[in-house]
Amino acid sequence: MSKSSNHKSKRNKMKKRRTGPSKGVSRAQGKFSYTTRVGPVLAPKMPREFSISSNNFVITPYSSVTGVQTQIIGLCEYLDNTPDYVSQLYSLYKYSRVTAVQIHATIVNLTGSTTLETAMGIIPYNENPVSPSATVSTRAAIYRTTSSMGGQDRSTLSKTYIVDDWIGNLSASKYWITSSQAASSTPIDVIEPAIKIVSTSTPATTWSAVLTIRIVYHVQMFDLIEV
Repeated sequence: MSKSSNHKSKRNKMKKRRTGPSKGVSRAQGKFSYTTRVGPVLAPKMPREFSISSNNFVITPYSSVTGVQTQIIGLCEYLDNTPDYVSQLYSLYKYSRVTAVQIHATIVNLTGSTTLETAMGIIPYNENPVSPSATVSTRAAIYRTTSSMGGQDRSTLSKTYIVDDWIGNLSASKYWITSSQAASSTPIDVIEPAIKIVSTSTPATTWSAVLTIRIVYHVQMFDLIEV
């Protein structure tokens, strides 16, 4: 038997023994792809700043209420609605700063005989909205009506708010948020802008609904804690 035949026979035996991919080998469409390593070998240092977007959910049931009901969401701080992972990142970074907030709110009317009005806008924290119709007159506000239960009984309100559009760069350092302030429901400044979702019935009567809000905070963590 020739040397080339011996080599072919050995290769065939090796192929028969192989039952699956080994370490560093991936199998796709019946073929083997050999890779010595995946990704970079040298990793960067911990970044001094780190930006993420993270969710939070607020569900508010309104059961047999009357008049105007208001839900407040922090614009330039969290007001005790700290999003996922931010609390954990405070073990690495001293401060966080909110750069944008995305709101997707759904209100479901549970009242059988009345229509709901809902508006969302930016209003100073210490101001109480008079009504949805008054709220909609503010800048960048949106407005929805929701039919009684059994009809078109749900409405959605979605908006993205850029924080610097409302507080400006010169005031940004005022809202460098520490871990203790992130967990506080008391604002840094009572006149700071806040997102408010205002609902009531028309005509005025007792009403019930469920308001579900998905909040996406865009956050910059900074001032890395030295170890």
